[in-house]
Amino acid sequence: MTSCCEGIDNTLLLLGLHDLSELRDFITNWKQSLIRERESEKEEEEEEEEEEEEEEEEEEEEEEEEEEEEEEEEEEEEEEEEEEEEEEEEMKI
Repeated sequence: MTSCCEGIDNTLLLLGLHDLSELRDFITNWKQSLIRERESEKEEEEEEEEEEEEEEEEEEEEEEEEEEEEEEEEEEEEEEEEEEEEEEEEMKI
């Protein structure tokens, strides 16, 4: 056997493989595991993006609610001021 073949055989043995068909299976399984890992990473990223979008939407809704509350408070204050002014005018008369 040539030194090249011995090197290949030794490499296979180090990987726990006995022949080239096992090496092919090993590589195929490894590729599939990489593909699954990439897919799971993509899914995690998509989930994170969805969560971020939901959080942003919730924050926007909260801001809108706060703005509406502020507007309502301002309207109430304006109404109170108008009522006070009307009362003052009535008292003058």
